[in-house]
Amino acid sequence: MFGLLLTYESLTEETLTQTVDKMFAQRDSFVANMGRAVEIARNDPGAGLGVLRFYTDLLIKNRNADFLVNRVILNQSTVEIYNLDIAALAFIVALCAIAGFLFCSIKCFRFCCRKITGKIKNE
Repeated sequence: MFGLLLTYESLTEETLTQTVDKMFAQRDSFVANMGRAVEIARNDPGAGLGVLRFYTDLLIKNRNADFLVNRVILNQSTVEIYNLDIAALAFIVALCAIAGFLFCSIKCFRFCCRKITGKIKNE
């Protein structure tokens, strides 16, 4: 525990006074906790190779990487992970739109060519 928690709903002048008095009474433990918090904050891995070394040391120190595994992804199928059903639906919609455009374009082209060729034959 690094500090004391006060909720906004239960905050009164009396609870605030009691909490501040408690902090001053247990000053040594709060100073030690703040020292630990500062060490945690300073444990910045840096960049590049330093990040790799930091996480390698972390894995060696903790002897496993269970905390790095995302358990939610392990319980999902490939379709759910990559949203393949939505990608397939989008592909089908795009394919239908392209097919509709080509169908309309070909119909219009044939209609226009028929009028042109019909006028030439009549003359």
